[in-house]
Amino acid sequence: MTLALDLTLLRGLRHALTTWLDDAGATPADRDSIVLATHEATAHAMEIGESGSTVDVTAMRDYDDSFVLHVRSDGGWTRSVESDRMVMVHRLMSDVSKQSSSTVRMRRST
Repeated sequence: MTLALDLTLLRGLRHALTTWLDDAGATPADRDSIVLATHEATAHAMEIGESGSTVDVTAMRDYDDSFVLHVRSDGGWTRSVESDRMVMVHRLMSDVSKQSSSTVRMRRST
């Protein structure tokens, strides 16, 4: 899903991700943690993204049944900061890593 840098679009992201996770067989606890972590990581990317850029969110079920999500800003980030949002993401997900200066990979083991 590609989003403009507009925090009001996060509601649609949460809804789409919830539907996908339910269809993929996520437990309610996993679903809620993944949706909240993705919301926070995406909001963070929107807040520090370059004006006029977009944020891409992708989700997949990995070979070990974990859920893997990427949040990427196509225009890069205006600054690199660890916010309270990202602290929460680290607490909710099994693994969080920066893949590049503008991409975060999150994994939740089931």
